[in-house]
Amino acid sequence: MDILFSHLPEQPRAWALCETYLEQGAWQFQPIRRDELIDDILVPIYRSRKERASSDSNQPHVISPHRLASLYIVFAIGALVDLTLDPYSSEAESFALLCRAAISLRSVFDSPEICTVQTIALLAHYQTFAGKRYTLDAAWTVMSLAAKLAQSIGLRKSNLIYDIFDILADTSSQIAMVLDGTLMLRLLTDEGLCSMNFFARNSFIV
Repeated sequence: MDILFSHLPEQPRAWALCETYLEQGAWQFQPIRRDELIDDILVPIYRSRKERASSDSNQPHVISPHRLASLYIVFAIGALVDLTLDPYSSEAESFALLCRAAISLRSVFDSPEICTVQTIALLAHYQTFAGKRYTLDAAWTVMSLAAKLAQSIGLRKSNLIYDIFDILADTSSQIAMVLDGTLMLRLLTDEGLCSMNFFARNSFIV
């Protein structure tokens, strides 16, 4: 973890990448809300980084590897859509590699968290747009894994998935409100589109 913390960019760059992600990279798929990204991920991680660097702090704030991975994949997408950088920049790929390194520190199948699902879903999203080094079928495989993990932590138990047609028959403002607050429906939509591209079975169908 110390090595992964040492690769975090300085705070001004971190804030810039998060804002770029929110403004330009999250319009299609946003499993992490702005307040969650800032209050629950970015600020605590940089607080922990400061505590780790301080000789006076014996017990820095504990950050799970998957939460750190979620920040790195946000950085990766932010760098990918940063119009001041070259297309498919090496900075974006470096952050994506750090994300994979962080998420590998703990099995995704043993007690996965919400941030585990969010990270893997965003990794699939990154692979969709990161150029020829990735394929669409690989991105779909990763997104399907996120969908299965979402079901394993109980997101499939929400009545929303069984009432999807009732929701879609509702007003557009209500649909927008539901989509904004429900990770499961975001995964359902994105994974479903990926499945349609390959004429494959949707992972959420039970």
